[in-house]
Amino acid sequence: MISEILDRYQKYSPWQLHATLDEIFVGRVNSLVANASAHGTLEAAPYVAITDGLYTALDQCVVLWENVSRMQAEVLGLMHRSDPSDDDLREYIEAQIVKRELPELTSRLIDLKLFLVDKDPGFLPRYQNRTELFLLSREGVSDVDFGHRKRRLHLAEGFFIGHELAHILLGHIGSHTKPAAQEYLSRSPALEITDNASLPSAHRDEIQADLTGYREILFASTWEQMRREGFHPLGPDRSQLGLIVQCADGIAIAILAMYLLSALGTAPTNVSTHPHPNDRFTALTTMMERQLKKIIATTSEPDMGTAGRGFFERVSSTPRQVHTIYSRCKGILETALREVTHHP
Repeated sequence: MISEILDRYQKYSPWQLHATLDEIFVGRVNSLVANASAHGTLEAAPYVAITDGLYTALDQCVVLWENVSRMQAEVLGLMHRSDPSDDDLREYIEAQIVKRELPELTSRLIDLKLFLVDKDPGFLPRYQNRTELFLLSREGVSDVDFGHRKRRLHLAEGFFIGHELAHILLGHIGSHTKPAAQEYLSRSPALEITDNASLPSAHRDEIQADLTGYREILFASTWEQMRREGFHPLGPDRSQLGLIVQCADGIAIAILAMYLLSALGTAPTNVSTHPHPNDRFTALTTMMERQLKKIIATTSEPDMGTAGRGFFERVSSTPRQVHTIYSRCKGILETALREVTHHP
């Protein structure tokens, strides 16, 4: 899937980025050290390496996201008639999520830590007979959810790659960016958001890479491919709104995976150089909300989607809804990680 994503970025991203992107290699590394990183020197061509360990963590976060979002929908349906207060509803949902998800997730994270961090020599023989630990099961997953799973994984992987490519394009690593790309990115809204924030320089670089990787690479190239191929059944504006919504949960899962790896101690990065995951996702949802508002304010298309009228209101609320699911998933991860920390 890496080659497919990179081909799309090199072909459909803004033309000013093409010359730089064409010189970057992206590959998957057979390593249990969970990481995605960009590299480049004056003497060598830049490259991005993504390890198998990162995909393993990403899979666990996808399963957690599926279960939490499905359970939230179930609870909302069950409690709809009783008209609970927002606080009662939130407490009930979170209690049910903890009750149903925490034991299984804790067990899986303990195994993940043994596998990726501790390199437990006795774990591999046990793992060979328990392949379900790190393989995404199809059993019990509806066709609709399975379709969402493939999309979420694809967008999360696209965000990882876009983030690392953005580090190179923004000049954070080496001096490989062509003048056209430098000029184009100097006017990017990603720089406007971070320049107006009080952030340490290392944190600013990471959030700039997040925002640039999303807006100028992942979103821009995916939309341009859809536009050229005529795949926008709702009309150009509403299809762009739909794409922003689809990107939101894929990116949220990617941020959760990064948080999980950092908390487990598997990622070889200095925590002080990376912003808190909440800050990263808040910056991303801020950009998405700006995109949504701008398109809705200027479109001449009808306020109608596949579920009927009120399409604009529904998509406008999506970043907040995704942020709620993200917060609940992160809370479950934090609780499970405390259990993992005390595990011998």
